[in-house]
Amino acid sequence: VNRTARPAFEVRSISRPLISSQSLDDALWYLRLGANEQYGLLHHGLRNLTDSAEQRAQRPEYYALLPNGARDTRGERSQACLSSPGFLRETVAYAWLMFDHYGMPIVSVMPEDGFRHCQCDMCKGQETLDRGPSGSSSDYVWNFVARVADELAKTHPDRKVFCGAYSRYRLPPLTVD
Repeated sequence: VNRTARPAFEVRSISRPLISSQSLDDALWYLRLGANEQYGLLHHGLRNLTDSAEQRAQRPEYYALLPNGARDTRGERSQACLSSPGFLRETVAYAWLMFDHYGMPIVSVMPEDGFRHCQCDMCKGQETLDRGPSGSSSDYVWNFVARVADELAKTHPDRKVFCGAYSRYRLPPLTVD
């Protein structure tokens, strides 16, 4: 049947937005239902960038370096290297897609659950262990969020960037202006 119908309600959502699913069938089904997320995808948004098996294979430098010297490309919840210039560009491009194609007013750049601070040379000095388990990565994460927001403000000054204060970045950052 080739038919288009408009939902009776402005906002239609099913628990967690399936548009972030890695399954194309799930995402298409969600869109075909007319489901949307009025205020954007407000959860661990970086998982939309780090969960791709193809990207894990092609861009291991986008992923956190673990203490054992391996990149976090095999974990269930792989973490990003927030100092990676390529990952920053990928995040900005993802936000542009959400803003321009899906009309989202806000995009989440919140790290995945189980946050682990990257141990690469660029990230190592950004951990502040003296702030304890609630703030040891606050400056690291919130500086990344600010860099993404600064880039997006150049092209989309009316849009917003989201990150929840959570896990090791719960305390306010000390180095973000």
